[in-house]
Amino acid sequence: MMTASVSSYKKSFFDYFPAPRFLKMSTVGLAFSDDAIRIIEFKGVNGSLSLGRFGEMALPIGSIKDGYIAEIPSLSRFLSEIKSRKNLSFVRASLPEEKGYVFTIRVPDLSYKEIRSSIEYKMEENVPLSLSEIIFDFNIIPDSRDENGTIEVAVSVLPEKVVTTYVDALHSADIEPVAFEIESQAIARAVVKKDEKGVYAIANISKHKVGLYIVNNGVVVFTSTLSMLDREKGQSFEAFMLEEMEKLFIFWTTRKGDNIKQSEHIAHVKLVGDHPDMERLKVFLSAGLVVPAEIGNVWTNAFSFERHIPEISKRDSVRFAAAVGLALSSHNL
Repeated sequence: MMTASVSSYKKSFFDYFPAPRFLKMSTVGLAFSDDAIRIIEFKGVNGSLSLGRFGEMALPIGSIKDGYIAEIPSLSRFLSEIKSRKNLSFVRASLPEEKGYVFTIRVPDLSYKEIRSSIEYKMEENVPLSLSEIIFDFNIIPDSRDENGTIEVAVSVLPEKVVTTYVDALHSADIEPVAFEIESQAIARAVVKKDEKGVYAIANISKHKVGLYIVNNGVVVFTSTLSMLDREKGQSFEAFMLEEMEKLFIFWTTRKGDNIKQSEHIAHVKLVGDHPDMERLKVFLSAGLVVPAEIGNVWTNAFSFERHIPEISKRDSVRFAAAVGLALSSHNL
């Protein structure tokens, strides 16, 4: 049986609610966090990209908490204001990491429909929810086909009730979501060079939590969300991060086992998000880990600085990683 190419499996959560064909245009990436909304748009000029609309708006306190929308009418009113100020119509929006599940499994390399059926069959082994309660997405990990004809896929799962609240909030503000994506994969699209092989760790830092992700050949295969409340009393943030990153490295190498290849080791740590001194954190982690840490370049797959200088400073840009990744997806990047 003929198998589909890897690119044909790049399905977003909103593929289960297909948008009309005319909506497959350049759209604005809209990233939600517990304390802010960030938007990014790219303009295509002669086959290359440049920065279009962008913005960062602080959310009313308590609008979103731990990934849940606390009150849809309040958030919808806020989104309506953003729609008016930024002239929004169609967006690609992020979904909260901490309410989701990410796992990898091996399945026969067959058609999309058959792969999806294989995932559904194994879903209850990996997620404490029934199929009727979830929406899921999957990506094939490139170069994962083995001698038995199986491939490794990374599966992202969210409760349908969570996704529905974001759909309702946007619709109530008269904003049309043409696609949804879990935050981690959007960030990976922004900071990991397209088609680059290898394993990377990403730390996505916000005021109240840290998302830790492992990316294998461009696909997010593991996520973990840490609360700032997890820090021990008196522990510095840098020491907390080093300790958690070391745990992440141990988890990954243990998971891979004794036969781990050199190419399967974590090569770099990329830092994004909202932290007052990313440079200091980068230096601290680089000194304490076996691999270098670096501040993520969110424009990696958009443009080079030789051709285009964005209006957002490098220091501020790392807060926009998810919005950048979402906007890139509308250009098939």
